Amino acid sequence: MMKYGLAAGLAAGTMGLPCLSNAASTYTGVTYMPPSYTALMWGIDGFNKRLNEGMGDAGKAEFYDSATLLKADEQIAGLRSRSIDYMFHTSTYISRSFKAVGLLGLPSLVGELYENGDRISRGTPLFNLMRDHLRQDNIEMLSLGGGVIEPQYVWSAKEPITSLEQLRGRKVRVVGYEASTALESIGVVPVRIPSSETYLALQRGTVDAAVANISTVIARNLQEQLKYVYKLPITAYTIGLYMRADRYQNLDPVA
Repeated sequence: MMKYGLAAGLAAGTMGLPCLSNAASTYTGVTYMPPSYTALMWGIDGFNKRLNEGMGDAGKAEFYDSATLLKADEQIAGLRSRSIDYMFHTSTYISRSFKAVGLLGLPSLVGELYENGDRISRGTPLFNLMRDHLRQDNIEMLSLGGGVIEPQYVWSAKEPITSLEQLRGRKVRVVGYEASTALESIGVVPVRIPSSETYLALQRGTVDAAVANISTVIARNLQEQLKYVYKLPITAYTIGLYMRADRYQNLDPVA
């Protein structure tokens, strides 16, 4: 996070971009993550602070976290309907709607992208490939936060899982489309559960294990339910910044 930190990636990703300098306006942004995601919210809060400072009297940004305005699965619809102007979202949550973003979660790429976050910096071939696909759906991807977060592993509560064979037939919490596809291919029953509901799902035995990132484990206190981790990089994600493409293209250019 220090080398490919979210704030650094967003700051670099927004240099030279059109600015929110139209007539005085309010720009509404959202994320579903609560402040307990300290390593991730640090960069998001920094971006919003810089955005407000940069707009001056021309406008202001109102930002809502912890799903106080829109839940994780509602953000894309909110962006499309103009209920919000920009969103910070994890790639795993939107890969079902935008398959191109699922490239970030392919098991064969997870390790390489985690070690080399600059491969998805703004302007790189991989970033441009995903951005161009999203533009076809009227979505502008402004940044991928500087890098892929540590891969998501398989966490379990009752007994350790040490092989793919032990995963067969088990109900496993997942979020991303790419993770579901990978696990289904080896006989796992993927159960799509948002991070906010994972604690209860583990506590009640709704799932036998969970595919999660360490940030999710800590922020959601999942360590109270989990005892073991199988460090197999099932998939990974990063935090992206998105607007409607037509909204973005109509912003005033930087003088």
